[in-house]
Amino acid sequence: GFRYVQGLKKPPQRFLVVGSSAHKGAEHGWAAIGSGTKTSPSEVADVAIAEYDRATKETVIDYEGKDPQASHSEDKDMLGRTMPEFWSQLGSKVRVSTNIPPESVIDVNMPSGVTLRAILDVVAEENGQLKIHDLKTAKKKWPAGKEHEELQSIYQERVRRTGTWQ
Repeated sequence: GFRYVQGLKKPPQRFLVVGSSAHKGAEHGWAAIGSGTKTSPSEVADVAIAEYDRATKETVIDYEGKDPQASHSEDKDMLGRTMPEFWSQLGSKVRVSTNIPPESVIDVNMPSGVTLRAILDVVAEENGQLKIHDLKTAKKKWPAGKEHEELQSIYQERVRRTGTWQ
């Protein structure tokens, strides 16, 4: 609230930078699938790590009182371990829609007159229906059912009802 209204900037916490970097790796893989090519789990990890390196060079990071060099090594190691597993187990199995590229922007006009804008991580084709997959990374594990409380459910419902994201 207050910081946003006043335009006060606060450095992002490290877990946000790790999450954004993981997201970039997944985007790379999904874009490859959408274009009909494949990418390896190690390539997805390499893209995530390269994004982490870029982001930490260009941005001041809040390491929450921890040693920045040690945190940097831990974060890169974690991306190197988890991204190949994510890609092998989940990410590479997504049947990316050839009609809706990853990171598509949509506007949803609400009955109240408010327009919500979203960026769709990836839209998949499953059993003849479109399904939005939203990649989430978190500092801690979400409790069961939390995904149904998230704003992204609005976009999922729109695609379910209308068959389109537009």
